[in-house]
Amino acid sequence: MLLALGVFYIVRAVVGASQVRRDDTLVIGYDGRPQAGLGQNYLVVSDSTTNRTDVVMLVHLNQARDQVYLVSLPRNLYVSVDGRSTRLQDIPTGTGALLRTVETVVGARIDHVARVDINGFVGLTEALGGVVVNNPYASQTSSGIRFDKGDITIKGETALAFVGDDSPIRNRDAVLAERQRSVLRAVVLKVLRPETLANPATFNSVVGDLTKFVTVDSGVTNAVMWDLASSIRLAGSEDVLAAQPPVKGVSSTASGDPITLLDSAKAAELGAALRGDTMQDYRSRFPA
Repeated sequence: MLLALGVFYIVRAVVGASQVRRDDTLVIGYDGRPQAGLGQNYLVVSDSTTNRTDVVMLVHLNQARDQVYLVSLPRNLYVSVDGRSTRLQDIPTGTGALLRTVETVVGARIDHVARVDINGFVGLTEALGGVVVNNPYASQTSSGIRFDKGDITIKGETALAFVGDDSPIRNRDAVLAERQRSVLRAVVLKVLRPETLANPATFNSVVGDLTKFVTVDSGVTNAVMWDLASSIRLAGSEDVLAAQPPVKGVSSTASGDPITLLDSAKAAELGAALRGDTMQDYRSRFPA
């Protein structure tokens, strides 16, 4: 019986890795691109139904592979693209332009990119039977979904509403960025729990959802996925940590669109931490 289960897990993982969609436009080379640093840096993005980028998150896996750091970049972060100012949310994810912009902002190389379909939040939380997140601000969406303050369980449509809450929350982008980190952190932790990995039905469902909702760059080969899965050594929730993004305030464009202003000095510090695998020091100065 144990042998049969072991074979199932291996076969399902291999099939799942082979079925993950890959897109060679997510990572592109260009002159002046930052050199690779210590540890690994991932860019996790999510498209909305309006073809805008809703989630932009930097994920740093340290060289020892026993800590993960999450830095959510506000979707309305005001940046320069080829001499033109724009918001991150207005940069398409599938052209390499978003990668280049983020690398330019922080001055650190992004090793890989994962694009999560907006339904991915729903699919993964459903497959996991819901995840627990801490909500620091109570709110209610226009459709009537209420989120109380404190620890709450979300899954499916409530998870989608949680990260895209349209209620008039103060500092909405900052709050939603915090919620996005919370959901990603909760999903990662629940996927890695022994009871999840040891349950064939749940494991099968999670792998199936990953292949449906996640697209990675072509450099994320089956071998790379195996290496990552077999070497990561997170002990628990204390090893998945959030840090502040490089921002200094909010403003608006001439047309009245809200924007978040970049803190260039903090961005340089973040880039140095991503390159040198010193995110623990960065987070001690700029905790989320």
